[in-house]
Amino acid sequence: QDNDLTEESIMLKKVPSNVSDISDTNTSDLKSERSRFEDEFIYKSVSLRTYFKYISWSGWTTYICYIILTISWQTSRVIIDFWLSYWSNIDFRSETQAFWDLVVYSLFCMISIVLSALSNTFGQYGALKARKLVHRRMLNNIILCPLSFFDSTPIGRIDNCFSNDLVIIDKKIGTSMQRLVHFVFLCLCGIIVNAIITPWFLIIVVPICLVYYTVQKFYRCSSRDLQKLEGNLRSPMITHCNETISGLDTIRAFGKQTWFMSEMINRIDNHTKVFLIISSSNRWLGIALDYLGGAIVFVATMVALITTTFFSSAISSAMVGLAINYTLLVPVYLNWVVKFFADLETYMSAVERTEEFATIPIENYRSESKLISYICYIPVYQLYYIGIFI
Repeated sequence: QDNDLTEESIMLKKVPSNVSDISDTNTSDLKSERSRFEDEFIYKSVSLRTYFKYISWSGWTTYICYIILTISWQTSRVIIDFWLSYWSNIDFRSETQAFWDLVVYSLFCMISIVLSALSNTFGQYGALKARKLVHRRMLNNIILCPLSFFDSTPIGRIDNCFSNDLVIIDKKIGTSMQRLVHFVFLCLCGIIVNAIITPWFLIIVVPICLVYYTVQKFYRCSSRDLQKLEGNLRSPMITHCNETISGLDTIRAFGKQTWFMSEMINRIDNHTKVFLIISSSNRWLGIALDYLGGAIVFVATMVALITTTFFSSAISSAMVGLAINYTLLVPVYLNWVVKFFADLETYMSAVERTEEFATIPIENYRSESKLISYICYIPVYQLYYIGIFI
């Protein structure tokens, strides 16, 4: 019988998994599919569904309350500025009237401070809920993934998702979204104030806003793709570093230290080149927006001066000063709106990557009988109970 054994008959065959929807025989297909997905993912824009998904993680009620409080806060600030303009435009006030004017001003200031604190609290609370849910969903799903997933997915991608992407979700997305909403309402307040005082300002500001939109769209698309490219070039560095450390004995045995070192340097160089292009694009955006901001300030100032010259009875000098003050701030606010909007769209790619890991098909452990419980730490320093069926 031993003579009848051939090489084919004694060759071990890989048995497909009977508990997983992803068979081990499909590993090569998974690799090709994943590489194709990464190539397409670099140039794919972030959909509105991703933004809505993040807001739903934060809680729609929390986010709506945050928007309402932010609008109320900005409205109170505009009322304070109008009250100061009204107060300074009066030539003579008695001591009692000045006292009550000061009381009203102090009351508006206190209301603005309270609304600011509540707005920031709701914004941070929504971001806290989102990052807790993202980490818990992704961690639960990764633990239950079949072994074929870890065979077909580079460990650098998993490390990058649990390190850099979670850092972005923990620290940057919530803050960027709050600042974006804040500066958007500041810009709207500046435009509305100028429109109330000098309505002719709207005729000239509309074309400038269209130019702003064109510039920010061009920068936003470029920045988004560059940031995604930077993220995809970071994973090979981490993967190569992990592989080098784990196979250090083999590398030294075959004398391949020089090759591994040069390969690591090449990957670092490719990653650094993207950073150089990102910095150059940021400088280009700053110069372009400064020129547009100067145009807005010039136009608004000329409109205010012409209005004061020919319609001096219809508008006071205090209101003209208020309009010019808001005009000087609008370009600064618009610059920050473009910057935070581009940053937020870039950061949302981290949400897409974490959502990909959170929706990977998992092993069907419920077909067995026993339940093992694991206690896992998550970034918010709270313990979560994760049930794993095996």
